[in-house]
Amino acid sequence: MHPPSPYRARRASLADAGDVGELVNAALKENIGMILYAPGELRDMWAKNGLDGCVIVVDEDGEPSGCLLVETEGEASLYFEDYVLYAHRGRGLGEFLIGRAEDHAQRMARETQRSMAVITNVDNDRGRAVLADLGYELEDRDYAMFMDLEPGRPVTTWPPGIRLRPYRDGIDDDLMHETMVAGFGDDWPEDDDRR
Repeated sequence: MHPPSPYRARRASLADAGDVGELVNAALKENIGMILYAPGELRDMWAKNGLDGCVIVVDEDGEPSGCLLVETEGEASLYFEDYVLYAHRGRGLGEFLIGRAEDHAQRMARETQRSMAVITNVDNDRGRAVLADLGYELEDRDYAMFMDLEPGRPVTTWPPGIRLRPYRDGIDDDLMHETMVAGFGDDWPEDDDRR
């Protein structure tokens, strides 16, 4: 399987960790306004867990344009994330990277003689549409909350009757649990004992 022209793909190596970490951070910053990897973090993770199945895609100038990160979750599932920089989207790179993840899962299934679940996470509407077109179904939805810690944040004005105080360990536990269930309980499986 080859990427669309003029792109080239190759297996990622430890030497690519810096470029791939920057690419992932740039793509996430474009999508959701945050970064994932601190400098050196991806390299440490790859050195510890391996990078079998990870791919880097470069453009005609040799500049990283997209990547595939693969993680084996036990013997029966493969988790992947594909990232494509905004300037290179809409050219088939996402579909190519997803195909590479599926090929990797098929190889693992043959080697282990077990069926494999292929799992991913997506953070943009275009990615969701591509996955749906390829036959993937939305199974779970995760929600994320981000806090801006940059200097110059606006001063918060609380509505009348609302005040902020520190959490009191042992005293506020039930209230915190009720709040978590009200906010996130619909996302938890029916048999989750947190309900």
